[in-house]
Amino acid sequence: MARRILLFKHIIFTVFCVIAFHNQVHSKRIYALRICVKNGFDNSLIKNAQILFDTDSSNVYFTDSLGFVILDSCTSEIINYTIKHPLYKDYVGSIYNRKRKEDVSKHVRITLKEEFLKDFFQPYYAKSLKEMQHNIELYPDSCFNATFPGGEKFMKKFFLMYSEYPEKAKENYDKGKVYASFIIEKDGHISTIKIIKSVSTEIDREFKRVIELLPSFIPSFCEGVPVPREVIWYASFYIN
Repeated sequence: MARRILLFKHIIFTVFCVIAFHNQVHSKRIYALRICVKNGFDNSLIKNAQILFDTDSSNVYFTDSLGFVILDSCTSEIINYTIKHPLYKDYVGSIYNRKRKEDVSKHVRITLKEEFLKDFFQPYYAKSLKEMQHNIELYPDSCFNATFPGGEKFMKKFFLMYSEYPEKAKENYDKGKVYASFIIEKDGHISTIKIIKSVSTEIDREFKRVIELLPSFIPSFCEGVPVPREVIWYASFYIN
């Protein structure tokens, strides 16, 4: 009987040691961290973006021609990083891998600095203008609405990337849809911005600021002639 008890204790101790060893090895598992950096508008890959990791502050990493950077020796559950590029706004992010069982990949979309917006949108403007001219040739007696370079999809992305929820509006729990009207002039630039449905002073001001950042539109045309046109645009501000 005593032998059986001793054998049972030995088995329990052995199992405990195996589990402890497994957990120790697992906790020190090294995995690769891959970050792919993209342009927030068109998802084009960004090379030579500088990435700083808090777990490896002594080294500076750069994305390759495919927009990737790989940190091939990670043991931390949380990796904080900062992305820097001369054409884009700095981006600070984190990757959390609780189980640490496998390599981690993340796609990050970063935002162009305002001073480079005109250059970025130039090819999209040229393409949209060519499409407008084609439509005018097909239907010379018709009227066509103004067009945002890159289309409505880019216009929505523009608001999402460049708008910020005002801190005071958050404190006051201000939320809702704000509406504004503005004129797209014959040369495509924006003028006469008016808030026609308000949410709060701070949100109204922020929406107007984003509208002022918009690049030039393809203007409206009637019977082949550019004409000014009033546009109404709205945006939703809600606290998550």
